[in-house]
Amino acid sequence: MENYYKQKAEMEIARERLNSKLEEKEMVYLRFFGAKELDSNFTTNNYHPQDKVTDYLIELEERGIDKEIEDLRNEVNVKKYYLKKMETVLEDLKGLEYEFLKLRYFEKRKYTLEEISIKLNYSIDRIKQISSKVEQSIKRYYTPITPKRW
Repeated sequence: MENYYKQKAEMEIARERLNSKLEEKEMVYLRFFGAKELDSNFTTNNYHPQDKVTDYLIELEERGIDKEIEDLRNEVNVKKYYLKKMETVLEDLKGLEYEFLKLRYFEKRKYTLEEISIKLNYSIDRIKQISSKVEQSIKRYYTPITPKRW
């Protein structure tokens, strides 16, 4: 279950990094096109509005903003996909596995394996088996974020 929460946290981190890059792109856009008045350079014959667009696109390319945005969107989508797969596994758990999961992770307090064995009236060894099975089911879908080499 720890893997589920890690996956969820990593998705949120990637989403925040994506939002940060989108804001950075917006700031660059506003720097080029945010002025209400026409720039004094527009009155000269050697500078046209088209040059502003070109300069904007060149800056985005030089800073690599669009590429980073694309990479972060892909990362968020991959994390969402695996998180959804984990949630499907959790929804499919029934009976003892579901009761274990509920007591271990979804109650207001986290019960120990010993407390769960007493509450569910099973041996500690059986609860450890269930715990291992649930963790393995979830771990199959966990994909950690790997640091990029720049």
